Parts: sequence; C-alpha cells; structure tokens
Amino acid sequence: MLSNHEMKQRLTYLILGQRGGQSRVQIIEALRARPSNINQLAAQLSLNYRTVKHHIDMLLKHGLIGTSRTGGYGEVYFMSPDLEQRLPLFEEISNKLRNITASPRLFQNVLEQTNDAVILVDENLEVIFWNRSAEGLYGFKSDEVMCKPVPVLPEDADLGGLLRDVAAGRKVVGVEMGARTKAGARLIVQVTVDAIKDETGKVLGHSILSRDITERRKAEEQIRHLATFPQLSPLPLLELDLSGRVTYANAALNRVLRETGLSGPEGMLPPDMARVLRSLRDHPGSTVFREQAAGDRIFEVSVFQPKGLECYRLYAMDLTERKRAQERQALMAEVLGMLNQSGPRVDLIGKILSSVKRYTAVDAVAIRLNEDGDYPYYTSDGFSDSHLAKENRLCSTNERGKPRLDENGRPALDCMCGNVIRGRTDPSRPYFTKVGSFWTNSTTDLLAASRNDAVFGNTRNRCNSEGYESVALVPLRSQNETVGLIQLNDRRRDMYTPDLIRFLEELGLSIGIALARRRAGEALQASEKRFRELFLTTPWGVVYQDTDGHITHANPAAERLLGLSVAQMQGRTSMHPEWRSVKKDGSPFPGNEHPSMVALRTGKVQKNVVMGVYNPRRKGYTWININAVPQFRPGEHEPYEVYTTFDEMEAVDATAGQRRKVHGARRKA
Repeated sequence: MLSNHEMKQRLTYLILGQRGGQSRVQIIEALRARPSNINQLAAQLSLNYRTVKHHIDMLLKHGLIGTSRTGGYGEVYFMSPDLEQRLPLFEEISNKLRNITASPRLFQNVLEQTNDAVILVDENLEVIFWNRSAEGLYGFKSDEVMCKPVPVLPEDADLGGLLRDVAAGRKVVGVEMGARTKAGARLIVQVTVDAIKDETGKVLGHSILSRDITERRKAEEQIRHLATFPQLSPLPLLELDLSGRVTYANAALNRVLRETGLSGPEGMLPPDMARVLRSLRDHPGSTVFREQAAGDRIFEVSVFQPKGLECYRLYAMDLTERKRAQERQALMAEVLGMLNQSGPRVDLIGKILSSVKRYTAVDAVAIRLNEDGDYPYYTSDGFSDSHLAKENRLCSTNERGKPRLDENGRPALDCMCGNVIRGRTDPSRPYFTKVGSFWTNSTTDLLAASRNDAVFGNTRNRCNSEGYESVALVPLRSQNETVGLIQLNDRRRDMYTPDLIRFLEELGLSIGIALARRRAGEALQASEKRFRELFLTTPWGVVYQDTDGHITHANPAAERLLGLSVAQMQGRTSMHPEWRSVKKDGSPFPGNEHPSMVALRTGKVQKNVVMGVYNPRRKGYTWININAVPQFRPGEHEPYEVYTTFDEMEAVDATAGQRRKVHGARRKA
C-alpha cells in the first residue's frame, strides 16, 4: 500500500513532470468511469493505440492502475485500489495541470527547450515541474524532486524573501544567490522568480528560472585582482584624491569615454558621489557599489580606499549585456505567462504587444495575422489611424475589385511585409536574416542604396514617407506555416542590433506556435459547439456505439423515440432483450442483425432499415427508419465506432397476418 506522499509524488511526476500528462489524466478518468481495454480507450479518447499503450504501461509501472492479466488484445485495465482510495489527490493534481498549464504541450515544449533551469513550485513551495536544463545544472532527476521543497537553493531565507517580494508585487529579476548541486558543488546562480496566477488573480504557485554564472563570477574576481594594478587593469579605472577629485584614468576608461561620448572622466562618477565618500570615511575598509549609466550602456562601479594608500579607486564593469539578458529573460517569461493564460485572443495579443513595445522602446508596434489569405493588422500600438487604414491590407485588387492572386493561386501580398510572410527573402542580403526577418536602421539609406533591387519593386515605401527610419518585420511561425508577423517602427535611426533581432525571432517563434495552437483550439471548440448544438436539437435520433456494440452516447431525440434515458441506454448493446425489436412483418429482429451491428461487422453503411422498437414510456411500439454509418481511424480498416440516425415513421404497411404478429408481440410486451 502506497503512502499519501508516495502517491502524490507519483501522480505529480506522471501528470505534471512529464509530457503526456493530459492524456494520462484522460485515461485515468475513463477507467474511473468504466474498466476498458486499450482499443476501447483509444476509441473513446480519440488517441492513437500505441500512445494509449505507452501511457498504460507507465501507469501500470507506477501502480496507478491494475489489469485483468488475461493478456492479449482484450486485456482490461482499471484503477488500482491505492488510487481509488486517494482520488482527491488525483483531482488536486489534475486541477493543477488545468490551471497552471492551460496549454500543456506548448507550455512544456517551450520550457524544455530553454537553456535556463526552470522550476515550478505549487502553493506549498513543493516542486511540480523540473526541466531538463535543471537536471543538467543541479544533477537531480525530475522524479527525485517531485513534491519536495527545492533542494538546490540552500539559502532558504533568501528564497523565502524573494517569494515575499513577489507576493508584494515587486519584480524579482536576475537576483544572484548561492546554490549547490546534488554532488555538493557550490554554484552562483542568477534567479528570476514570478507568481503563477489563475484568471481571478489567485496565486497557484511560482516559477523559478536560474542561470549558472559561477565561471563568470570567477573571471570577474580575477579581473578585480588585476585591477589592483591600475596600469594593467582591463577594467575602466579612476583614481581620486581624498577630496574626490579625479587624478588618474586608465586606458580602458578613456576608451569608454570615446565610445559613449562622455565629455570627461567625471561622467563615470555616481551622481551621489559626495554621499559615497562620506560612507567610505565612516566605514573604513568598505566598498560602495552603484549602477551608473554612460551613454546607452550600464556600468557597475565599485568605490573603495586601497589599504595603505591616500586615495580612492573606482572600478567600472560593463553590465549592459547582462542587463539586456535579464530584461529579455524577464520579457520571455512574461510573454510565456501570457500565452499560458485563457481569455479573448485580442486581449492576449494586445498585452504581448504592449510588453514588446515597452522593452524595445520603439514608437510603434503591430501584429498582422492571417485572415482569408490576407494579413491585416490584428492589433497595434503607436501607429496613426491614417497608416492603419492605408496599410491594413497587403493584398491589392484587380480592375474587377477581386484580390490579385500569385502563381500559386494565393492572394498576392504587396510591400516588404508581404515578402516576409511569403518567404521572398534572401539571407545573402544584409537586410534579411536566415530566419526570414527584415530589418534596417535607416529606410532612407536602404532605399537609396537599393534603388535597382528587384525585391523593392512591390514595396509601397509608406513607412519611409511617414518618417520611420528603423523598421523590423519578424515572422510569426508555427512549423512550416507563417501565421503572421510582428512589425516594429521608430523614427530614430540605429534602434536595432543583430542580437536584438535574434531575440525577437525567438520571441516570434513562441508567439507563432501559441497563436497557431490557440487558433486550432478555437476552431475545434467552434466545430464542437456546432456539432453539440446539432446533436442536441436535431429531431432525428442519434446513437453512438463502440466497437463491441455498447452504447456510449445518445441525444434527446433518441431518448424520446426509444423511451429510455441516456443513462439507461449507456452500456447496452443491440443484444439486450428489452429492446423487443421487430421487423416489418412483426417477426423478432435479432440483435446481431441490427443495422449498427451489421455496419460494425461489414464496415459498410446500412441505409433505410425499418424497425419496430418497444417504447416503455408510450407502452407501445415506435416504428423507426434507421441509417448506420461505421467510423474508421486513418489507415485502419476495422471500424472503431458506429453511429445510427433514425426518425419516426408514420405507419408500416403490413398484411393482416403481419399486423396480428406485431399485435401479439405488443401484447406479450
């Protein structure tokens, strides 16, 4: 008998910590309703037979289900007694899957692909997700840490403090703290923590992203040691007298002055330098740290008094790339969190667009999405109404007002946006990337230099005419499909770098995959809604039976015509004696000759079969006209299901002898 903790560990590992958790939940719920074999489960859940077999083997291995042990094709599986006694645990963990990972496959795929160690903890701060990068960094396998406190961050007080900061609404991005591997090795990691919330704002858990910076810190310490010798220091270095006046600047600092445009070495001093000096006088031997902006770069400056010297030294370390990496890590986490939320698509994309605009600080951003072959603006921020009206559609029309088509019969898309969407890009040109993005830091210079370039033949050049110099167009892709693009415009020059464009492409891939999945889900939901409405409102009776002939579903019209509720019908087969079905001549209608059973046996549609069925509500026979249609999975020749449709007939033309047979059958009933 498994303990509660052991059961929780296994359920968490199989449902939250592994791919396929959603399918395992569905299989357990199906077995909870009725023991079934693999073929029945595959039919009921619309899953591949091999997929179900794989999940069944995993559930058996961990003791969550049992088996009849008959072996072979029809082996029946059921919930284990251990799991039956702990169903609240199963429901708790499956609810976490639904709440925390509303799009579980996308969510887990993205988190598994990131180079950062990603740990998710629940409201009790116990691990519910541990990606491959976390396994590689810390040495613990996923199943070793499930349902346990995070084992690798020994400074529990620090982690607790970070979680309290998150709860108070403060951002926790790029915090450095100590950690230990399973083997006991000491690490220095950079940690980002965020809360995972549902639609109501309730905190369901936390995400902890960490990155190993141990080697970088060692290198920095070595550089600091070398910086003790000013003339050798590769770091920018200033020396000040005891009054705070600059007396020496090394070559590295002079190079920074040239690169950033600062007028003199005093530009590297913190604005509160007087306060820094007072602190150093009051606390001999201490070091004061500040972040200092220099042009478009960020430096960490450390100021202290070298032992035995009548001066102060200031060392500057360029944090620009680290800060950018932290900001990008935070933006990626923010966008992934948005993509994992439910709600209207337009609100979701609007939030993502606002985050991208805030991060890039450009004048205008927009997203185009596919709509009947054209790609109009779906949402935007910063573009004028005039621009949106003129540039909304990429497909122009012919003289008859019809969309122009390209050589493949698709709407012909104009402008550079159309080139990116249709893949008309060439990475050998400096303004295209290997991924297929377009970017330039000066549309004016680019148009002048590319006057004879054929790729600009269908461009409208409206962005340039409206004063936009920096323009980037990044495709949103899912597999081989371009679902749209994100457009970033700014009137200033030199807003983009190759590194930023690569990051935007990574972001665009995540957005494209999520939008494609969401679009497919919305289409499926709409289709299911239409089918459900038709199923519930049609005057025709509809009954579904599985491969063994058991009734699985029936609509309200079938309940009325057959005189039984769905609950009374479920599990019945055509062989059930209480159908009391008869043929047109009043003779018994054997169950194995029912249209549904013939369709299952032969794989052929059965049409216009007349049957009399005893209706217990009417206390008499109802005559129905039946059609039975077998259903096949792709590549299979044996039907896995059959549905029958039937409507009530006015009367059956029968001879006097036939009517007596039916009358006798009714009296016996």
